[in-house]
Amino acid sequence: MQRMTILFLFCLAVLVISCSNKPLTTSSSQPEKATVAAPKNELPPPDYVLFDKPPEIIKSVQPVYPDTARKGGLEGDVWVKVWVDNKGGVREVVVTENSDPIFHQSAIDAARQFRFNPATKEGKPVDVWVTFPFHFRLK
Repeated sequence: MQRMTILFLFCLAVLVISCSNKPLTTSSSQPEKATVAAPKNELPPPDYVLFDKPPEIIKSVQPVYPDTARKGGLEGDVWVKVWVDNKGGVREVVVTENSDPIFHQSAIDAARQFRFNPATKEGKPVDVWVTFPFHFRLK
């Protein structure tokens, strides 16, 4: 009887964990999100938004090279997807591809500081996603 109870509790625990929306661990292949003051009731734009004029970068920031990566002689690339709102601000940053997770936070922090002239559709500003890389190279 005790074995049945233990087996039942184990199966229940596995079921609860597998049905959870939150992963137990974060692997480097999963996108990392960094939300920047987005209201809870506002949804991001779809991945593809038609526009007449794309967003233009008016302020870009170079990422800080992580000390650990510099000391270890590491180089890499991080691709980020950025939600540019209709005012040209950055609402959310998602890492989509990377060569080493050590560069993630630096890329996210830099992307958060970008500013844009917003994309427009029929003369009106629209929210869009843009994707671009950060290249980390030792000189």
